[in-house]
Amino acid sequence: MRAALRFNIRRSVAVCLLGLGFVSGAPALPVDWSGSLGYSYRKLDTDTADATSHQLIASLRLRTYIWQPWFATAEGGINFSRDSSDVENSAGRSETDSDILSGDAVLNILPRSQTPFRVLYQTTDSRVDDVRITNPLVTLTSEEFTTEHLELRQSYITDAGHRLQAYYATRNWKSDSSGTFDDELMGLELDWRPPRQRLLAKVNQRTTEQSSKDRHQDDLIVDVDHYWYVGDALRVDTKASLYDLDTSFEGVTGLVDTTSTKIMQVSSFAFWRPMTRRVRLSGGLRAYDMSGENSAQSSDQTSLSGSVGAYFQQTKRLRWDVSGSFTRSEIGG
Repeated sequence: MRAALRFNIRRSVAVCLLGLGFVSGAPALPVDWSGSLGYSYRKLDTDTADATSHQLIASLRLRTYIWQPWFATAEGGINFSRDSSDVENSAGRSETDSDILSGDAVLNILPRSQTPFRVLYQTTDSRVDDVRITNPLVTLTSEEFTTEHLELRQSYITDAGHRLQAYYATRNWKSDSSGTFDDELMGLELDWRPPRQRLLAKVNQRTTEQSSKDRHQDDLIVDVDHYWYVGDALRVDTKASLYDLDTSFEGVTGLVDTTSTKIMQVSSFAFWRPMTRRVRLSGGLRAYDMSGENSAQSSDQTSLSGSVGAYFQQTKRLRWDVSGSFTRSEIGG
């Protein structure tokens, strides 16, 4: 058996902002706000178990602009949920109470310009209490964690549609029983679109820390993709990548170990697909190199591979396919 009740509200009001850059008497700004409130009841009865659940969900979201819509826009919201569950079976009875509160806020400065700037903040607070009632033992466990995420992104857009972005992001996960997990990311992205071409380039540096395992990781990632539309029938896709991964952690013996992995690869594939001909061709090459090491061993691997394929559509019901490939690999010399 399941029953649920939910309704939504939505309304626009005008408010006067007070604070940095605003004084009493500033012009009122329109605020569009919406929300929802719901309750859900679930009950499941079987020959082996009985389960009951009560769930309450509420949310509120606001949207507005600062001074003028072209200058800055802002939005944010909060979400809350509470769940109480009761399960009884042959092993005994258990009760679980869960509370989750989350919120986010977004600020866009000069959103319609060539230099938009975006700030994003998100947070979550969660608690789960599990009461296990058995005869004669009663066990109470609790897990609480909080998360935070902050992201800053600056973009530059040219008149021709090219885009350059710089960003910084940090994430934090914290629990009283499981320690902390911190993640920091910074990077650059390029989207360049000359006639009949497109270049996508990305470089970022990520650092992570995990306190429970004394784990530290540094990752450098570089990706470059190039698409060349030579003609209506011919396209060439090229990709180059570099991954440099370094990790240090505390092993089972209590000693700190370090693992390093470096991967480089380059590939290029061409596709010739004329719409007015019965023959179509494709082929490409890929070079790959990987090296890794830790305190106990090291390994190296290189490979060169290629492929070519063609098909000939002789009639509507008959097509000839031909393909070939090769791979040359070296592992550990």
